Amino acid sequence: WPQLLAKELGEQKFHMVNAGISGSDPIFELHLLGKSIEKYTPDLVILAINQSDIDDIIVRGGLERYDEKGSLHYASSPWWSPFYANSFLVRHIAHDFFHYNWLLIKEMEMEERKRIAIDQMHQAIERFESLAISNNFKLLVVIHPTLEELKSGTMELQPLLDKLGGSKGVFVLNLMDNFSEQIRLESTSPEEYYWPVDRHHNEKGYGLFA
Repeated sequence: WPQLLAKELGEQKFHMVNAGISGSDPIFELHLLGKSIEKYTPDLVILAINQSDIDDIIVRGGLERYDEKGSLHYASSPWWSPFYANSFLVRHIAHDFFHYNWLLIKEMEMEERKRIAIDQMHQAIERFESLAISNNFKLLVVIHPTLEELKSGTMELQPLLDKLGGSKGVFVLNLMDNFSEQIRLESTSPEEYYWPVDRHHNEKGYGLFA
């Protein structure tokens, strides 16, 4: 979508830098922006996030994953995770007897872990906002729906949207509204905007995203 957006805006007038990294999350992007901001001096930074970033932060940790020297330290995994990685029997026991999910977290703990992850995401966006103020650029946070969210009409990041609603220094765009309206206007289905296997946007989805 960054290339499609640059084309829409007019590549002669705007220079678009795609600094997104596949599989990244807002904490990584904050760290990357802090290291590269002097090189690029952006006028506008677009931070695009979705529901999958919640799981990424649950697994990797929040701002604390970087120490004072900037070294990366992931959140620790359960002591038995090497056995889980190499044994179908251990996976069966973990999932069906002890009720761990695929993130190796007990299902009863997930709602609280999600709440904490969303708080950590909000803290990261506040750091983005501080960078925007001190470096004189505008910050746009774009939240885009997964296929399941588009079909249900609810977003798991709604608590984050609520938190950002009171911020004056962050522009927020919820693409759920845009996708839902396009589906209504064209009488299409949500599946037409996503690949059926990996559930990322297809060409039509990224075109609407842009």
